Amino acid sequence: MKIPNKNTLQTLVASFALFSCNLYSQDFKDAKDNLLRKNQISLEKLKDTRKRIQNEKIPLASSLSALERKVSEKRRALDRLIRLRDNKSVGLNSLKKEVEGRKTELQFIGTLSNDYLANFEARLHSSEIDKNQDKLYAIHGDGGKEVKLRSVAVNIRARYGHSIKSCV
Repeated sequence: MKIPNKNTLQTLVASFALFSCNLYSQDFKDAKDNLLRKNQISLEKLKDTRKRIQNEKIPLASSLSALERKVSEKRRALDRLIRLRDNKSVGLNSLKKEVEGRKTELQFIGTLSNDYLANFEARLHSSEIDKNQDKLYAIHGDGGKEVKLRSVAVNIRARYGHSIKSCV
């Protein structure tokens, strides 16, 4: 077997190194091209996504503004209804108090009118009571039972001089 020349060996090693560098450089170039292509595709997708977002942003913002206006209108309406309800309850309470006050006034007036009639009848002469008996019945509205008792008391007082309070 013949031993190759030192130069030949160096040439062979150098050519092998160049060949392998060429292969590695081809792999790096392919990898670089592949990464650049993927980067370009990603940039295109990003550009399309940004454009779609920009196109959808304005209608979504308009929809959001419209919904916020509706919400604020509903809140105002709710506040107004709550105020009306509160005002009605306050009005209802004041009406209840007024009704109670009117009932008290009616009782007071009824008591005053009964006292007035009793005093009026006490001052009447017995003949005037007999003469106006029907009118007194109508005024009392209770069937005239009290008027009859009072007229009897007045008659007793007129005849015998006794007090009405002792008789009634």
